[in-house]
Amino acid sequence: MSSVRNILRGRLAAKLLFLGMVFAVPLMLSIGAQAAAITHAVDPAHGEWYVNFIIDQAKEFYKQTGIQVNISAVGDHRSQILVWAAGNALPDAVDIVSDNGLLFFRAGLFLDLKDLFDQSTDIRLNDLLPIALSAFTAPEPYDIEPGAVFAFPYMLYNVNAAYNVRLLENAGLPSPNTLGAGWNWDKAYEYAQKLTVDKNSDGKTDQWGLFMPRIMSRWGILFRHAGNPIFDRDYDPTAVQLNTPAARQTLQWVVDMAQSGYIAWENWQFNEGRAVLSFNGASNIGMLMSRYNQEVDHIPFPYGPAGANGAEFQVFGTAINKKSKNIDLTWQWLSFLWGDRDRIIAACKQMVNVPALRSVISIYDSQINTWTKHSQIVIESANYKGSGLRPIVRDGRIGSTVEQTINQALALTMPLEQALVEAQERTTAILKEIFGR
Repeated sequence: MSSVRNILRGRLAAKLLFLGMVFAVPLMLSIGAQAAAITHAVDPAHGEWYVNFIIDQAKEFYKQTGIQVNISAVGDHRSQILVWAAGNALPDAVDIVSDNGLLFFRAGLFLDLKDLFDQSTDIRLNDLLPIALSAFTAPEPYDIEPGAVFAFPYMLYNVNAAYNVRLLENAGLPSPNTLGAGWNWDKAYEYAQKLTVDKNSDGKTDQWGLFMPRIMSRWGILFRHAGNPIFDRDYDPTAVQLNTPAARQTLQWVVDMAQSGYIAWENWQFNEGRAVLSFNGASNIGMLMSRYNQEVDHIPFPYGPAGANGAEFQVFGTAINKKSKNIDLTWQWLSFLWGDRDRIIAACKQMVNVPALRSVISIYDSQINTWTKHSQIVIESANYKGSGLRPIVRDGRIGSTVEQTINQALALTMPLEQALVEAQERTTAILKEIFGR
């Protein structure tokens, strides 16, 4: 344990970012006086702007309340949470994301915030989007703290489809946004075929019809569109569902396009205008692609055989250390930070993500039309058939096993049927080990 403490001490010394103004304030207090202080571990993976935003809000919070918020922004934040916990040094407030928060909740690290929400005069649970709240709420029944709300959700990240406007126009094909229900798997396959081009007849593809990263958080949503999510439930799944006709149909559709050479798998191919359609249409894709002088627009995923075209959502939240000696102060800080409409709008607009606060949605929706022409799809897709949470698994081996095995089929290095069987059997064995059935 001493070695863990030494590692922790070294990382904190190197990475802890104290606010210059706030850090100096206690020195100016009269003898015996001391500023109330808490620490918030922010996730730097959200970007430099996010860290700076939290720092600025902490300064404002100090001005208004006299409560000092020390901001810790440590690389590899998610692993660092376990290091902090092992050294009994977990900060008062801790950023988490939905698809790894379950691990920390089950380890007993975080406080149930339900009573704090119920007692609050500023923010209540029904002020939050249901899909955001569900990401950090233990279901009922559940084996650990059923119904517990273990983080304050503040924004959502999702991916839809998109396309390169100039390339599609040059091909003379209408935008999928004009096709309605006609934008389905058959039509998407036809588009991918027509848009894959060898421009100089040298036998090498110069333009691909579709770009899709070879990661489960991108191709996994397609199984939902066939009415067959990969897992039996989004939250702490107990079974994998890859031994079904719908799962085979889904993988066959993608493998057929891969075998025909219609799919580009690397980011650069879309970024440089070498692929037309994208199944990687993040909310900020318009902003990102403007850096490459490429105009893009959002489109829904094509309707699958089940008539579904929804998106998967990842939710960002902040939890409170169950052992914190400053629970009331920390809750005051989170309510200030994530319960205020103007702050949520500012944060989500800069990060180009969906706010978790219900009252902000209508305002926010009117402000995002500068991202792409149809950027409202980012928000609307929460209500599309087949939408849900990015799977929140208890053990990282579950997702990695599915991803690694199915990716072999997509890379055409393993037969489709074999990949489905192996993914089913290997993942089922892990789930049986976890759940004992």
